[in-house]
Amino acid sequence: MRASSTGLIALCVIASLIGCRDVHRRPANVPSSAVWVDNTFIDCSVDAQSNTNRCTIYGDRLGEILADGLFALNNLHVAVGTPELRYTAYGHGTIYLEDAKMLVHVAPGKRDPSRERITRTLETLAMKGSSGAIDCGRGEVQSKIVSACSLQAFQEKRAFYFSHYEPGTESFHYKGVAASETGDAYEVDYSSIGLANRVELPKGWELLDDNHTEVIPCHRPVIFHRTYGGWLVCRSFPME
Repeated sequence: MRASSTGLIALCVIASLIGCRDVHRRPANVPSSAVWVDNTFIDCSVDAQSNTNRCTIYGDRLGEILADGLFALNNLHVAVGTPELRYTAYGHGTIYLEDAKMLVHVAPGKRDPSRERITRTLETLAMKGSSGAIDCGRGEVQSKIVSACSLQAFQEKRAFYFSHYEPGTESFHYKGVAASETGDAYEVDYSSIGLANRVELPKGWELLDDNHTEVIPCHRPVIFHRTYGGWLVCRSFPME
C-alpha cells in the first residue's frame, strides 16, 4: 500500500511539472485574452470592417508591445476566423498559425513601435556632431513641405530628419532621411517583416532592430533627388 501511494505521489509530481510548461507568468499590462506562445503573448480578434485581424503581440517578460495593428492571411489578404486563431509562433512581423497559415503585419496600430524605432534611428544619425536636429515631418505632412524644410536645413548646414509611411499588401515600410551638421546624410528604411539578412553589407551600411531597419549612407558630396512621390532620397532616382 505504501509503495502504491509513493508511486501515485510521484506520478502527480511529474504531471504537475509537465503542466507547468504550459503556465507562464503574465505581466500586468497583458490582457487575459492574450495567448502565450514562443516567448510572446498574442492577442488577436477579427476586424470586420477591414476584413483583417487586429492583433497585439507582447513580450512575455516585461509585457512590452512588440507589434500592434492589422494582420492578414499572407496569400489571400483576408482575416482568419476566431476558431482558426491557433498560434504556433511569432517572428519578423508574422504570426504563424496551425495548418501552415501565416498572418502578416499589413498596417501599424497606434501602439506599434515601428515609427518610434525609425525616429530614434534618424535622430541618432542626425545628431552625429550636431547640437540639435530639425524634425521636418513624420508622414503627416505633405512631401512638398517636408522636402522644402529638409533642403533649406541642408543648405544652411543644419541637422534634420524626416520619415514617411509606405503601405504594402504583405508588409509596410517607414522610409526617411537624416543629415548632420557635418554634411553626412543617410537613407533609412524600416520594414515590418524585416529585411534580407545579407552575409556581407556594402561598406557603411547597417542592419538594426533585428534586421528591420536598414541604414544606407549617402555618397559625398550629397545630392538629393525626388522620387515620383515627392520624397527626397540621396540615391539616383528621376526627379519629378
